[in-house]
Amino acid sequence: MNTLNINHVAFLQLSCINIHKMKYLLFVSIFFSCASIPKAQVQSLQEGLKYMQNENYSAALTTFNAIAKSDLKNGTIYYYIGEVSYLTDNAVEAEKSYKKGLSINPQCAECKVGLGKLKLDEGKTAEAAEFFESASRLDKKNPEIFGMIGDAYLYNKKPNGNKAVENLSIARDMNPKMAKYWSHLGDAYKMVGNNGEAMTSFQTAVEKDPTTTSAYISMARIWAAAKQDSLAIPLLQQAIKLSPNDAAPYKDLIELYIKTGQYDKVTPLLDKYVTLTGDDVDAKVRFVKFLTFQAKDYDRAIMEGEKLLITNPEQYTLHRWLAWAYAEKGDFQKSFEHSEMLFNEIGSKEGRATFPSDYDYWGKAAFKLGKLDDAAHIYRKYLDLEPSRTQEINGTLAKGYFDAKNYEQSIAYYNRKGAEKPLSVADNYYLGLAYYYMDDYIHADSTFEQVLLVTPDYAQGHLMRAKIATFVDSSEVKLYLAKEHYENYITHALKDKEKNKKNIIDAANYLAYYWSQMQGDVAAKSFYATKLSMDFTKESWDKYCFSKAQEYYELILSLDPTNEDALKYLKLVKEGQR
Repeated sequence: MNTLNINHVAFLQLSCINIHKMKYLLFVSIFFSCASIPKAQVQSLQEGLKYMQNENYSAALTTFNAIAKSDLKNGTIYYYIGEVSYLTDNAVEAEKSYKKGLSINPQCAECKVGLGKLKLDEGKTAEAAEFFESASRLDKKNPEIFGMIGDAYLYNKKPNGNKAVENLSIARDMNPKMAKYWSHLGDAYKMVGNNGEAMTSFQTAVEKDPTTTSAYISMARIWAAAKQDSLAIPLLQQAIKLSPNDAAPYKDLIELYIKTGQYDKVTPLLDKYVTLTGDDVDAKVRFVKFLTFQAKDYDRAIMEGEKLLITNPEQYTLHRWLAWAYAEKGDFQKSFEHSEMLFNEIGSKEGRATFPSDYDYWGKAAFKLGKLDDAAHIYRKYLDLEPSRTQEINGTLAKGYFDAKNYEQSIAYYNRKGAEKPLSVADNYYLGLAYYYMDDYIHADSTFEQVLLVTPDYAQGHLMRAKIATFVDSSEVKLYLAKEHYENYITHALKDKEKNKKNIIDAANYLAYYWSQMQGDVAAKSFYATKLSMDFTKESWDKYCFSKAQEYYELILSLDPTNEDALKYLKLVKEGQR
């Protein structure tokens, strides 16, 4: 199984948050004191809540709408209709439903809680507090309202654990026999980092009502977070045993089975999860998302997603998950195609959102397919949304362009990366090579100089400086600018003679030739006399030059005993010493 780094997908509402929201709705009591819901409708409401808990939102909405149609004076039912919209990320429709409930029944405290929750999502905490205070004033003695306010603080997009603890504690104190208050309070304590109180609350919830599956799930999550999977798994199994038709524990257990390598147990649970979500198309889309994002079962995600697209081509978000799944499987052509279809669909209507991961997977696929200019264009948009990965992306593009021999673009991206933070040795090496292949020897040499400042024993860096010096040394009278670099190269390259054999021979040839040309060179004799503190005569200087040339030819022959040039010139050098 591939491991998915979720740092660059923070845009997603993680499955565990959705589970919390579902749990909140599941355990909102249908028996609270709200006279606007006739007893005859209790069973229908129960069915709707069960659908909602299992993410079968289409069926839930149908059920709630049927109640609203049969009882035109029932304002509270619009709270539940609004909750379906809220859970499917449609805040506009949720607000309409909550407000409609209030227009029918101005005393609908639940609708005010719903509006307060929307304000929390918008970061308007003061306005949210006003709605919550108004709701609690309408029904001061009803613990359910305080529980709902606590849940609103706990299970929204911008949760406030302390406020959740405050309100859920009030609900619990008003009705300590109600297990769900203890369970939700445990979630609130967990959010503020008090796992001890959280565990106590969950255990109390189970004591009050052994069928409180949410408590088992929450305890399992605490153990899982502590890497105590062997303690978490039995709790989830117990939750399923107690309520086999609740979808929530299946997701967590699937994740733990995958994490612990118990893959043979995953498929049956996935099949059960699909059964629980029913025929609801949105639920099936979320299932593909779950398979991709959380379960990382990419084969199953592709199978289910492609099948669903055939019958429901309007479900454009499936392209998002298929692009993701195909990329993780290494099929970048398919991933690229689905990314293109996703963006085509997003662009066809207003209000459709894109996320950083959409661009990331599209850019990755383009890059892997060699569509570097496309990848660069896509990644520019990605980095506007996710600037934290600038170094990584610019480095990837720089090396990609280098491998494609587009050295001009490679240089541009390496310099773009280096403008933010000093380049690594590897980056500087490839930047130096790019300059070298562009015949920009000045920048190439200074770049390799930077490489050697950090890693002075890097043989390849010395070799490149030697090659550059050879190209620069183009005058009729050679200055032998590469001599020192070749000497340094041989010193470090000899540590791996076999690997560096060819280049050592080239370097030794250069140096042997250099010394054979220095005999009779008065200026060279004077320079080395000073450098070596030796008093050379003409004869001793010539002999010294021959001995150095002999040293390098013998080095060549030690690596390649049949090297004809070395054999020939070594013979001449030895004769010159006589």
